[in-house]
Amino acid sequence: MNIFIFISFTALLFLNLFDIYSTKVLIEFGAKEANPYVNFLMNEFGIVNGMLIAKGIAFILLTLCCIMAIKKSEKLKPREKKLIIVGFGTMIGYYSYFMYFYNYRMLISMAQ
Repeated sequence: MNIFIFISFTALLFLNLFDIYSTKVLIEFGAKEANPYVNFLMNEFGIVNGMLIAKGIAFILLTLCCIMAIKKSEKLKPREKKLIIVGFGTMIGYYSYFMYFYNYRMLISMAQ
């Protein structure tokens, strides 16, 4: 279970880093941030700072969830383990979907 959490955490970390980079590039080309909360932070603190604040909060929450899951991994019931797997799978799927269907495809279309 711990290796699954580590791999999922790493995948989400890289997806978030790509999100920061691709969003910054897209905004420089005139695109707009779709997430209203991140958009608010970007308007208040600047593009990069706003994204770093939003991603920093998400990263801290994700790290806390991972630490709690690892500490209790031996005591978890099978149902709780399935919930953790489904949760990480959903988050990775969500980020992968938006990274490919929005950011990546927009980057490719702008590069052509």
